[in-house]
Amino acid sequence: MTQLNSPVATVVLVHAAWADASSWNKVIPSLQRKGLEVVAAQIPLTSLSDDAATLRRFLKRVSGPVVLVGHSYGGAVITAAGSGDPNVKALVYIAAMAPDKGETVHELLHRAAPHPSAPALVPDEDGFLWMSAMVAERDRMIAPETQRFMADRIGGRVYAMEVDHTPLASAPDGVVAIITEAVDAVAHDGRSDARRINGCA
Repeated sequence: MTQLNSPVATVVLVHAAWADASSWNKVIPSLQRKGLEVVAAQIPLTSLSDDAATLRRFLKRVSGPVVLVGHSYGGAVITAAGSGDPNVKALVYIAAMAPDKGETVHELLHRAAPHPSAPALVPDEDGFLWMSAMVAERDRMIAPETQRFMADRIGGRVYAMEVDHTPLASAPDGVVAIITEAVDAVAHDGRSDARRINGCA
């Protein structure tokens, strides 16, 4: 990508569950060095509807075209919040969930057998999920075959990387390249329909 004198789209980053906006700290500086406007949204992680509503409010404060990027659970949030927003020009999923209408994150997580070392997600009496103590060891939170299924279903362009579940921390250069390509596509394409790009673990 060439350096941009003025940004063609603002990149809005959405974090995963059990994370916050600072999880993008290895990605943001590289995108900014490319001349891009980048903001990381902080979602409350109270429910998908609350999180999507928070992101929709956040997007009202961003002018011009937007490239929405979600990691893991953040993919479900960008899917819900970006739907119908005319400023959202691309959706980028980084090892992320892309549920169809009426489909839950839980259904997608259990579409394929979990990786043997995947952490157990245990709901409490209020329905909030808790993660048991986790040793990453190349965590496979979302099965690769489920990621490919979601990418094929939405007609996304797939970038496969041999990484763990948090490529924004373990392979930030690859994540930056994927996001940059989405921004370039928006700049050169100018279409109003959202492009979908998937970076799979």
